[in-house]
Amino acid sequence: QIRAAEMDAHLKEHCKLALVTCPYASVGCCWKKDRREKLREHLNDAVENHARLQVAALEQSLPSEDTKMVRWKLENARAKLENGPEEMSRIFSPLFTLPGYSGVQSCLFVYVGRGRFFLGIFFKPDLESTDLCIDEIKFSVMDVGGDGNETVGESKTATTNYPGQHPEYGVCTFMRKSFGDRSELLNKYVCNDGSMLFEAEMRVRHRAGRAIELRS
Repeated sequence: QIRAAEMDAHLKEHCKLALVTCPYASVGCCWKKDRREKLREHLNDAVENHARLQVAALEQSLPSEDTKMVRWKLENARAKLENGPEEMSRIFSPLFTLPGYSGVQSCLFVYVGRGRFFLGIFFKPDLESTDLCIDEIKFSVMDVGGDGNETVGESKTATTNYPGQHPEYGVCTFMRKSFGDRSELLNKYVCNDGSMLFEAEMRVRHRAGRAIELRS
């Protein structure tokens, strides 16, 4: 016997004859509404299918495209770049984790020589082995005024990934873009304290059908 005051709770939680839906219906399970006594059997039989549905729902909830930005202040830029070698050489930023994504380390670099000036970025691991795609990067040399206000001085967009080698990373993916004449850039954008400020804005996305771990 079930008391009237307990009937609602019984029907919602315990009654074997009550009609219920699968708790995974919200992610696409098509099990037809049936008696609660049959639900346990369904849950046992559909473990793999429910897991696939959950993964698919997670992938759909992830942003298909996102924008990330990093900045690098190169101290003593004039001293390091003005009298740079004629052969091409690189100056690396400290290593950092790509903002918002776990497992992807990066560093910006200045690539100078023969009077030319490049900005670029390395990624580890090699992006071909990850779930992350970098579609486009806008590299900028920032113009820092005497009042400390920062504006974009010059920007170049890179859209091609290259296989590369980094002294600490090993095999990597990198992108770079030429800004042209080194002396001209130094004259325009070296700050009063001798530093230069660089920015990289990345358009990133996840490979179709695969999920990437996101940091909260």
